[in-house]
Amino acid sequence: MAEAAFPRERRLRKRREFMHVQGAPLARARGAHFLVLATWGVEGALGRLGVVASKKVGCAVRRNRAKRLVREAFRKLESESLRGVDLVVIAHPSLPDSSEPEVRALLVRQVASVVRELERRARSEVSPTGPQPSSSATEERVSPGPAPRAGDAARARGA
Repeated sequence: MAEAAFPRERRLRKRREFMHVQGAPLARARGAHFLVLATWGVEGALGRLGVVASKKVGCAVRRNRAKRLVREAFRKLESESLRGVDLVVIAHPSLPDSSEPEVRALLVRQVASVVRELERRARSEVSPTGPQPSSSATEERVSPGPAPRAGDAARARGA
């Protein structure tokens, strides 16, 4: 039974972990039955998965089947390519009607796509001359705001 387990270290469990991936995904892949969002997680850790199945997917039985199909497909993936990657899979209403091999094949394609995108982004962010300053670092200057109006000084003194 331990072989078929899906341990805690491989799951996204807290809301902030889901929001980290969903709020600013670095890669995404849309398929027929689900959407995969990905971002970098804990460096060196095994890939982690979170599954979202809203009430649009159906009743609790259908939502649980959808999550179970995705978890099982993820568990059978080659996890070495997913080191340090956090994934969120958002189920579409058609997912519970799918077969396990179909879900596994689709998940393999979509995960490979998001991992390629993450690696491409990582390569483009690291240049041979070292890290480049981000655009936010150069835009930290704060504008002085609007110019004071003629009556502002008098109102500030209480006149």
